[in-house]
Amino acid sequence: MMMNGQISPLERADAFWDMQHHVGSWRFPYELEPIGEVLYEKLEGDELDASEARGLNGFVCRLNDSCLSLNSYRAAALRPKGDSFSFYMRLKLDEINCCTLLSSDFLGLTLHPSGYLFAFLAQEIPTGNTYRELPLARVTLRGWCDLVLVIKKGILRFYLNGELKCSLPIKWRVKPGFWDDFVIGGRRCCKPDTCGTTIPHARVKGLIDAVALWQGALSDEEIACLSGCDELTSAGPESVEAVACAAYNAFFDASADKNLDACREQFDILRSYAVKDESRPLYHLTQPFGAIFDPVGAFWYEGKYHIFSYRNVNYLLEYSSLDHYVSEDLIHWTEWPIGPFTDSPEDVFCIYLLNHFIDEKGNVRVLYTGQGHGGKCGILADSNDGMISYTNKKTVLPLYHHDGHVFRHGDRWYTITSRMCKGQRPDGKGDAVMLFSSDNLENWVEEGEIFAQPKTPQNPSGFLEFPYLLFFGERALLMVGGDIRYYIGRFDWETKCFIPDNPEGVRIDSTDPFYCFNPMCVDHKGEGGSERRIVMGLYPNVGSTGESLMPWSCVHTMPRVLTLEDDHIRLDPVPESEALRGVCHGAEKITLNADEIIMIENHLPPFLEMSAVFSPQLQGDFGLLLSVGADEIRILYHAGEGRYEVSGAVQNPGSSSAHSVPGEPIELRVFMDRRLIEIYVNGQVCTTSTTALSPKSVSVGLISENSRTCCESFRIWELEI
Repeated sequence: MMMNGQISPLERADAFWDMQHHVGSWRFPYELEPIGEVLYEKLEGDELDASEARGLNGFVCRLNDSCLSLNSYRAAALRPKGDSFSFYMRLKLDEINCCTLLSSDFLGLTLHPSGYLFAFLAQEIPTGNTYRELPLARVTLRGWCDLVLVIKKGILRFYLNGELKCSLPIKWRVKPGFWDDFVIGGRRCCKPDTCGTTIPHARVKGLIDAVALWQGALSDEEIACLSGCDELTSAGPESVEAVACAAYNAFFDASADKNLDACREQFDILRSYAVKDESRPLYHLTQPFGAIFDPVGAFWYEGKYHIFSYRNVNYLLEYSSLDHYVSEDLIHWTEWPIGPFTDSPEDVFCIYLLNHFIDEKGNVRVLYTGQGHGGKCGILADSNDGMISYTNKKTVLPLYHHDGHVFRHGDRWYTITSRMCKGQRPDGKGDAVMLFSSDNLENWVEEGEIFAQPKTPQNPSGFLEFPYLLFFGERALLMVGGDIRYYIGRFDWETKCFIPDNPEGVRIDSTDPFYCFNPMCVDHKGEGGSERRIVMGLYPNVGSTGESLMPWSCVHTMPRVLTLEDDHIRLDPVPESEALRGVCHGAEKITLNADEIIMIENHLPPFLEMSAVFSPQLQGDFGLLLSVGADEIRILYHAGEGRYEVSGAVQNPGSSSAHSVPGEPIELRVFMDRRLIEIYVNGQVCTTSTTALSPKSVSVGLISENSRTCCESFRIWELEI
């Protein structure tokens, strides 16, 4: 291979595939296996000249939602043998979307829909081996692209068409911690005992000209040759995107070092950019750069509130460690070091739901679901430094464990977990809630099934996850995800069975399709210093837009105080939210005729708390009207039916019964945080979002239908963020 009279760097590649036969080079003569439809063609004209100028032959493969793969046995020979290596890929995408260019057990490259290009790198951090996600740069992969990634002397450099896009410190040694195929044009995660992971996903549509690997660092001259340019250039002054990428990656290093101050510093940098995104809620918890999903590990300890969620931007529940958020008031959050990390053979592929507890010696412990080489298992770990580190990991439930929390009854420890049956059980039964017991937290005995989720038209398989069994004196409350319902009843300790009063249960949130909640945070800030149980939840239907500086998705709902009242639970916003109240608008004794709307305030900022109190003697339909641009949102209470509904320009319309006490007023309490809307009606909740992606202002009014209505008092607070 000659390039302008010089030997091509491809000649000395340790592994090289052109696409004429994709058999590989003489150094690594192994063929890439097509998965899906792969076609081959010869370039012509200028495209052929450009290929040949790089030492290639102009033969390309066309991937149409397909990929090329090398099995894990042969791919293991490609792992870096030292602290330097290089990767080259020449491609042309048919469309710019979320796709994976490369997947292996030591290096991956993925294009996010936002335009950010991510690397995945297997590294040995102080606590073990983990698979790290590194945002590199925001790029535009249009036309033919030459991608070169080089790691040398602890620095990762990424070039696109001869331009240096980023230079990032790589503090930790590259070391694969698992076993996986080498895939071009697709992503595969080899985690066991799950469906579909043997087939690569996030596939490329486009052309591949060549792929090569070197066990060493390419020189600048060689990178320029492969990029078809005379000399390399630099992206120039640091952009917002470059600063964000640097902060995200620095946060990982600070986490591995357990450097609390450095983590806060990098979080503040990312947060300063996040607040400029006009599509993002501000006084609800979001991840500045990436996704926030299930609220796990909720805990109150030494005066601070803790909540965790899966750390990822691109792929949910693949190699996900846990982000760790901390607050002193449940409203303002910072981020502590990542932890637990997916850094052991038992959890390298993912960490799922975890929950904290205090053992009989007063130590903080955690039991969580890890997915490692042997499948899912229950892992016990310690946190002896104030919930910064998680150490002494030990598999204590080795056969199967999926979500669970630990509690003590009498002289024994108990944990409940969900057991998935995937709709295969007869007699209308779905997934089961299983009970285990132990006298030492390490040796567990299965006590049996305490509850089975019924199959319903809304949940035909009886799917169930993250069960929580809570006790209120002689009463017991079982909360389950999947169909997000709660059941009130009693627990029979002789038969080890939960007996619900109402076998149908009640939805926890009537409009939110949130996939997870967590009621395990208990403090002592209730009335008279009593215990207060707080529920944290997920709302999934918001995320970044094309105007966002950084990709983000999902939001945690406002923490809610849970109270058990006879045959139902009551959820109220935490009183701490009142600290956000600023300018107040209000009126008293507002009378509306039938089918009348009275606008109270116009053109308010979209950060509001509203409280409308209505007389209990009313029998008509009444409530609030929110105008967001040309769109309207109606929040109505149907007094004659004891039911409320939200409709109009919202992502999740819906209705539900609303418990009321005879003689007591009806209060509609509403929070608006840009797109997010949370509605509380006598302690029942519905969470939704506007269809407007970036609402600039909102007008608020009262509405009456069918009959004359009197609103006793109406308050609107502009919230100070």
